[in-house]
Amino acid sequence: MPEISVDFEKFIPSLHQFYSYYHIMKKLGLIEDVKIEIDELEGPTITVNTNLTTEAKKIFA
Repeated sequence: MPEISVDFEKFIPSLHQFYSYYHIMKKLGLIEDVKIEIDELEGPTITVNTNLTTEAKKIFA
C-alpha cells in the first residue's frame, strides 16, 4: 500500500466541520450512513459518499 501524506493542520478542521454537519443530519434522521474513501492515485483526496434517507430525498429533491 502506498504511503499517503496528509496536511493534518488543514485536514483536521475540515474533518471536524464535516463531522459536525454529519452529526446534525444524523440526529435529524436525514443520513443513513457515510463512507469515506481515500483516493491513493490522487493523493490525500477524500471522497464522502452519503446515503440520504427517503425523507431527506423528499426535502432535497
